[in-house]
Amino acid sequence: MTTSNQQPVSPSDCEPPRDRFLLPDRRGRQVILSLLVVIFGIGSFILLAENLGPDTAQSARDHQVTNWFHAHLRPAVTALAFATTFLGSGVCVGTITVGSAIFFSLRRRYAHASVVAMTMGGGGLLNFVLKQFYHRQRPQLDDPLTTLASFSFPSGHAMGATMLYGLLALLAVRFLKSGRMRAPVILAAFVIISAVGWTRIYLGVHYLSDVLAGLAIGAAWLAFSWMTIGVFQRHHTPMKIQNPTK
Repeated sequence: MTTSNQQPVSPSDCEPPRDRFLLPDRRGRQVILSLLVVIFGIGSFILLAENLGPDTAQSARDHQVTNWFHAHLRPAVTALAFATTFLGSGVCVGTITVGSAIFFSLRRRYAHASVVAMTMGGGGLLNFVLKQFYHRQRPQLDDPLTTLASFSFPSGHAMGATMLYGLLALLAVRFLKSGRMRAPVILAAFVIISAVGWTRIYLGVHYLSDVLAGLAIGAAWLAFSWMTIGVFQRHHTPMKIQNPTK
């Protein structure tokens, strides 16, 4: 009579990988939350886009805010704005995006690399398409701090910062076990995103509605990408079960 060396499989052996985007015990709530962000972001963007006309209250507010900042420029604040706005530039965002994708690929975290590629690559393409569709001209100011030839709506800096730093915060939070460590990460992302948005208005290259639209559609695309990769990962990544014969 032979004896079996098999050992019972503990529940922890059947747990899904810790780096899954959608946690099994909260998957439904996370999908619903992602959908709410997508709906709210798209809805906010559409509302802003529908009021781009020159005779709307939104347009009047845009010009008031832009003119107020331009009338209250300060050398020290201007230097800070130029330094801060770099965090949302194509060079900075692109470098961090490519670096993050390579880092995750080398560590064989292909789902993470995929969500970076989908969020930033797809979001960048979406921003370009929206700019071409709406053809909104940038603010026209006397003695501007800087000028750009591209279209204004929605703000690429605001959208890129929202997607990149929001995504990095989400990824960091997934690996941080302590709630006390998660809060500073989320706060840092919020501060960076808000600061980049503010610089675009202060420097006179975007209207307030451009920045708000960039934040809204950026958050919507980030939530959509996170949810999409999470659902794909859910259906294509088997649970880790240790070999019971070992």
